Amino acid sequence: KESGSRAMKLDLATVSGATAYANYTMYEQISRDQSTGTLTTTNWALAISADNTNYQNAANWATTFSTTRYLKFAFNPSVPTGAVITSVTLNFYYRSNTAGNTACWYGEAYNGATLLASYGSSGTPQSCNTGNTTYSTDTVTMSQLTSANDASAVTDVNNLAVRAYMRESGGRRTQVDFVQLNVNYYLD
Repeated sequence: KESGSRAMKLDLATVSGATAYANYTMYEQISRDQSTGTLTTTNWALAISADNTNYQNAANWATTFSTTRYLKFAFNPSVPTGAVITSVTLNFYYRSNTAGNTACWYGEAYNGATLLASYGSSGTPQSCNTGNTTYSTDTVTMSQLTSANDASAVTDVNNLAVRAYMRESGGRRTQVDFVQLNVNYYLD
């Protein structure tokens, strides 16, 4: 309740837990608000694919790539120390916001300011998607982040940030429907 019968702002809602192997934090995917007496359901734009919710970037993209213009996605999969990482993939679903235009992207993986790997380049994008009727559903294999019981690989994955550099043929915005990091590992 709010003493003045006013709206409230929520900044963060998480659930944290622990297992014998690692601590974890779960983040919101869907919020349901019934403060008015009527249920309003809001999906977090990038958590679930094909849910009619997407993230539209704040400004128009240029028609060429620029290293100063990107979307950045940070991850913390809480892989436990001593784990052997067998595979890492990134799902990235996007499209142009404008009918008939073409959106392209390439990515870079970082641990802080340290570049770990590139996926495509400004000369050879990871992929391009023409039109805005369907999302490009890219799955990027991030083999540089796998390990053979390598503590630095676990640190890199737990501090991973991916930059998605984008261009759009008409200099317009794009829509991102889904971003997910998939990490498979076992404890040695």
